[in-house]
Amino acid sequence: MPVDTFDFILEDKCWGRLIESFNTNDVILSSDSLACPTSVQNARLHSGSTITTFDHDGDGDKDVLLGDLTYETMLYLENGGSVTNGWIVNQTSNFPNADQRIEIPYFPGAYSGYKS
Repeated sequence: MPVDTFDFILEDKCWGRLIESFNTNDVILSSDSLACPTSVQNARLHSGSTITTFDHDGDGDKDVLLGDLTYETMLYLENGGSVTNGWIVNQTSNFPNADQRIEIPYFPGAYSGYKS
């Protein structure tokens, strides 16, 4: 295999059981941990987001910080699922809290530090 090639495997078309809203920086959550939200599965593609995963609540699974192209706040998405089956159960733009939320004027992004 060439050293300049990535091979990706699509294991889940709907990780976290959510779909990004096309018109806002919110996400549409599923009430079913095994299914994507059905009312919007055929929506148009989203124009751009930044994403980082990290275990904010210390429960072993990955939570998400999601930035949107034209919104200055980031969306915190709480994973109520497991390490192998993500299921986002809560969202807030007041992260880390309402008094000190992330506000970056254009295309906010977050990056997780690496610990060895």
